[in-house]
This record gives sequence, C-alpha cells and structure tokens, in this order.
Amino acid sequence: MTVKVAIIEDQAEQAQLLADYFKIIEDTSYSFEISTFESAEDFLESFFCGQYHLVFADIQLKKMDGLSCMKRVRAIDDTIIIVFITSMAQFAINGYDVGAKDFIVKPLIYDVFEHKLKRLLPMINERKVSLINIAPEGNDPEIVLINDILFVEVFTHKIIYHCKEKDFEVYSSLNEIEKKLSPFGFLRCNRSTLINPAHIKSIRDNIINLGNYELIIGSTRKKAFFHELNSWMNK
Repeated sequence: MTVKVAIIEDQAEQAQLLADYFKIIEDTSYSFEISTFESAEDFLESFFCGQYHLVFADIQLKKMDGLSCMKRVRAIDDTIIIVFITSMAQFAINGYDVGAKDFIVKPLIYDVFEHKLKRLLPMINERKVSLINIAPEGNDPEIVLINDILFVEVFTHKIIYHCKEKDFEVYSSLNEIEKKLSPFGFLRCNRSTLINPAHIKSIRDNIINLGNYELIIGSTRKKAFFHELNSWMNK
C-alpha cells in the first residue's frame, strides 16, 4: 500500500529528517509518498479531501500555526490522520480538539518515530476515504464519491468515469488512473477498463454485470482478475 504523507514543517532540516525516517521504515507492506510544505498556507492552497492518509504538522509555524491549519483541514476531511510535531509537549494537548492521533516531540528520534508510526499504520487500512479528485494534476479539482464510481474506461483518447448520477470525462492515462484507484479496490478487467468491485451484481461467461452496464473480462486478464477479485472479497 502506498501511504500519502504531508509534512508541514518550516525548518528544512527537520522536514528532511522526518522524510528520511519514512524511507527507512518502508517495507513490502507500505511505501510512502511524501510531500513537504514550509507553511500552513502553502499546504492549504492545494489541499483537498482524500489527498493524504497522514499529515505531520509542526504546531509552532511562523505564520498560521499548525493547530489553526488542522482545524481547517478537519472541516474538509474528517478521516485524515493528524500527528503534531512540537518542541514542547504541552502544546500538543490542544491537538485533541481536531482529533489528532498522536504527537512527536523534537528532537526527532527514529526509535520514537518508528514506534508511533507502526501504531498508526493499521488505522490507515481502516480509513475510508469517501471523496477523490479525479482531475489530472494541474487541473481544477473534480471531486466525486469513491463509492459513486462504477467503472472507468478509455474511450477515444479520453478517460470516462462512469458514476451513479453522471459521467465525467478527463484527459489522462488509464495507468495513472489505476495508480490512483487501486488502493480503493478498483480492478482492471480488460486493457481499457477499471471496475469498482463493490458494484458487481454477477459474473457469468466472462461478462461482469453492473446493473445498467455489462463489461467483458479480457482473456489475458482473466486469471489475474479473478485472483485480485478473490483477494478483495476476503479482505
């Protein structure tokens, strides 16, 4: 699983140290995609719901403080896991007002970081991100509910998200979309289609029934698809 992490820290060496700690702890179960921000303002400028699994925020930032920043974050995303960084533990107590899961005190020590992160990682598996930005990077956000997406397909050089209420068209590649949606259980059933297995009504003769849609399981994907579907069903 790729865990998306935001680090908000105005001391560059501290931000780099924390990023290095994440790389040390990577294993076959978890990898980490790290984004660093020097200020709360920089972070909030691009933040949207479902963008990150974890955020490590320094409380004592130069302009907007970490607590004020996380209050805004929590108003948008009630599932993101918040950890505060502080040089004084008493400042972290107020972090529970925004549902912070933990805090880490400077100087940053790897053994302490490792212990705390290993306690937090199982929470990520339980976290249900309900919203996702389906627009490619650099475009205006197009936010949809994960559970509303039935399937995604390539059609005439466009990506079409088929959702419960309406369809959305974006210019992207299916490989990029697959990276974004596979953590939520989406499976590739043929070379041009990703499907949300939660909406499968039945499968018969390599035809997937989604209610109003029927999709074909590609012959080259058949074995892998059923293996992945079985894994998803047993989670």
